[in-house]
Amino acid sequence: MDLVSCPRCHEEINRNANYCPRCGISLTKTPREISHPIQASYGKKSPKHKILAYVISITCIAAILAIAIASYNSQKYSELPTENNQNLNYLTAKPKEYNVIYKVTGFGDSYSVTYNDEQGNTCQLSSVSHGWYYFFKAREGHFLYISAQNNSDYGNVTVQILVETGELKRATSSGGYTIATASAILPSEY
Repeated sequence: MDLVSCPRCHEEINRNANYCPRCGISLTKTPREISHPIQASYGKKSPKHKILAYVISITCIAAILAIAIASYNSQKYSELPTENNQNLNYLTAKPKEYNVIYKVTGFGDSYSVTYNDEQGNTCQLSSVSHGWYYFFKAREGHFLYISAQNNSDYGNVTVQILVETGELKRATSSGGYTIATASAILPSEY
């Protein structure tokens, strides 16, 4: 086998080779074209170089996005309570439970009542008397609702939502067949 030196990298290669296996220069060009191998190949990129450039560009963009997302999340979660923070109960404590009373009072023969119970179910009673009440336990965030309609052609009706020792909501309606409605979301601090 007859060996020659590559004009660019000086690697010993086969005289009959069309390209240098080390640097990739074309060996089929005339000596004049080979005399300045760097100038002859300047500006011409192989498909491998283009693919590599795309891969590097996409990797850089992905890295920048990952850093931006991580930075955003670290700011977001830095506001959460930590072990040294007294608000750790935010993550570990169960919601507080309260005693709740729905109460219907007024002046009339009877009342139709609709309310949400402790499971969140809607319940209806068609004929209750003055002074009706319903007692249950509910956790903070629970939706409370009571509505009562005066079934008489005269009088008034009042509905109340009582929590622990205080009144959370009250509504009154006067006249025959009128409706009083009260609703609230049980607060975390009452």
